[in-house]
This record gives sequence, structure tokens and C-alpha cells, in this order.
Amino acid sequence: MGYGYAESPFRAELEFAYRTAEADGAAGTTGDFASTTLALNGYYDFKPVAGGRLTPFVEAGLAYVTEIDFDISGTRRNRGAGVFGYQLMAAAAYPVSDRCSISGELRYFDAGSQSLSGPGGTLSADYRSVDIALGTAFRF
Repeated sequence: MGYGYAESPFRAELEFAYRTAEADGAAGTTGDFASTTLALNGYYDFKPVAGGRLTPFVEAGLAYVTEIDFDISGTRRNRGAGVFGYQLMAAAAYPVSDRCSISGELRYFDAGSQSLSGPGGTLSADYRSVDIALGTAFRF
């Protein structure tokens, strides 16, 4: 959910995100790395290109990671929470109507190195990701 400031290239957004990815570790360990985050993002829209139809933009945000877990195949579940991170994004939006646009995004997210503890012990993991996303925006 966001807000665009009238006649300004700046926008703000409150974002809730769920991320998950396969993870590989030492000695052939595999599992699933997942998190939920709440972020406050700021956007800057550049001047439209391609005949005024494509608007490139960048974003920076501060995130609070509400949960991190790493499920190691068949052995243990580790959890962490309450850490801060940040994200940076480059993207472009294309309007499909006066109130709707689609976008393509490249996003970098970093919550640093985490110590996750669970029944099988403690696990240290760097939590960084590069995400490619497609988005849709509706304006009211």
C-alpha cells in the first residue's frame, strides 16, 4: 500500500513480504530459507521514456524482519526474528490504463548475518537475496 505525492517524483509505500528460496549449505545440506518482512520504502520516479509510456524508478527501504526460518531437510527447524534489513530496487512501470500499471523490478534485500537457533542447535546464515519481480499498481 502506497502513496504518490501530487506533482512530485516521490512516492512512499508500506510493504509486507514473504520470501522463500532453496538453500544449500556445507556437506550437502539442503533446505528452505524463508522470511516475512515489514518495510517502509521510498520511491523516486524518473521522467518517462519510450514516448512517455515507460517510467523508470528506484527504491530504497528499511525493513523489519518479523520471522526467519531455515528448514533443513528432515533434521531441524531454526528460527530468528526481530532484525532490521534494507532493500534497494531498480524498476520500470508501464501504464495499461489511467489507473493501472505493470512493472518489472530487480530488488536487492540484505538482513545481514543471522544466528538461527532450534532443536538441532544453532545455525549461522547470511541473509541476502536478489529478486526479480513483476508488479501491478492500481491507483484510486
